Amino acid sequence: SCYGGLGGAAVHAIALGNVRRLRALLRPSIAVIGCGGVDSGEAAFRHLLCGASAVMVASALLHEGVGVFARVEAELRGIMASKGYSAVADFQGKLREPAAPQQRAAAPCAGLAPPATNGRSSVGGG
Repeated sequence: SCYGGLGGAAVHAIALGNVRRLRALLRPSIAVIGCGGVDSGEAAFRHLLCGASAVMVASALLHEGVGVFARVEAELRGIMASKGYSAVADFQGKLREPAAPQQRAAAPCAGLAPPATNGRSSVGGG
């Protein structure tokens, strides 16, 4: 018998949301492992930024072999250096909420009152 599943880049966005949600719900002493689409230093950075305690590499390991670990680590270190981070703890779990969207200007007809019904409902032809 053979079992399969969906993984890799196809689940990366969902995995990030799950890491973020679990980190918010669980005690800090419980580790959250980020898995899903960790095929680069950037992907590992995103998982850590969402609050992962560690990341798991699976699909990329199957495609690339054990060399993927050194590559992902080097890319992650490069990202950290470019952003001025010296340790994972400097950014781990520190994803900021997006800024509130600007209030949209009222629609041109927003101030108009609904049509008068003379006290009767227009539903059902009434």
